[in-house]
Amino acid sequence: MATENSIQLVKGGTIGGTNLSTGATVASSGSFVNVSYGGASSLWGQTWTPSDINASNFGSAVSFAGTSTSQYLKGTNYGFSIPPSATINGIQLDVKQQFVGSSGTMEVALLNLTVWYTWNGASQSQMRSGGNISGSGIKTGGSL
Repeated sequence: MATENSIQLVKGGTIGGTNLSTGATVASSGSFVNVSYGGASSLWGQTWTPSDINASNFGSAVSFAGTSTSQYLKGTNYGFSIPPSATINGIQLDVKQQFVGSSGTMEVALLNLTVWYTWNGASQSQMRSGGNISGSGIKTGGSL
């Protein structure tokens, strides 16, 4: 089994804001599970501008404590194009993950970010998958 250690966003290249990890245990299930953090009104304890979101150093970071080592994955350069005059309302991170008990390794097949914003009086959203992925101890696959 592995345990959620940290689920945070990356702003200006720095991991920070509210850690939305629940500390949940990720059991060996034999299949990927989709887990969502944040949402349409969650700003993760930070103030956001469109330029923060559109920046190549905006992203997400997840880490898990495994049976013997800590494992992490950071995704940046999502490629958002939020209009400069928009107001950011919320951010959601979707992680498609599984723990492989036989190898003691977390596998992540997807890191998606959805950003909700208001522009010209209308609520809108954009969803993107992480572009630049780096980390240690987590096997990546699928759309990464």
